[in-house]
Amino acid sequence: MPTDMKVAVAGGFVAGVAAAVAGKKLLEVYAAQQADAAPAKAGRVPIFVMMPLDTITMDGKGISDLATRRPWLEGLAKSGVKGIMVDVWWGLCEPKAGEYNWEGYLELAKLLKELGLKMQAVMSFHQCGGNVGDSCAIPLPPWVLEP
Repeated sequence: MPTDMKVAVAGGFVAGVAAAVAGKKLLEVYAAQQADAAPAKAGRVPIFVMMPLDTITMDGKGISDLATRRPWLEGLAKSGVKGIMVDVWWGLCEPKAGEYNWEGYLELAKLLKELGLKMQAVMSFHQCGGNVGDSCAIPLPPWVLEP
């Protein structure tokens, strides 16, 4: 089997395990948020705003530039936005095979709950960077590319 295919197969398997097992706490927080979500007002579409690609610090342990992002999120909440969408980068969440770090995303979920905003988490099992509009570079976990 070609190396590219092995990486894709291994990545898909690990991705499934990560979402099902290691991400349990993040998924519980998300489920709790959705359970108490009020329905959109009649005739209105709920709006979710995409967060910047580098919302979580490169070590995965916090929110990047919280002094700027918190007031921004407060403004979104006051404007009637339903919530945010954020990429959950594999390269930040599983820096070593089988070792998961959800700290930054859990901190974000806590802040959003405090502000009355919801979170849509997009599991991003690809690298960030090199595309038009990419403001940062978040690689795949190094262990994924090992033979």
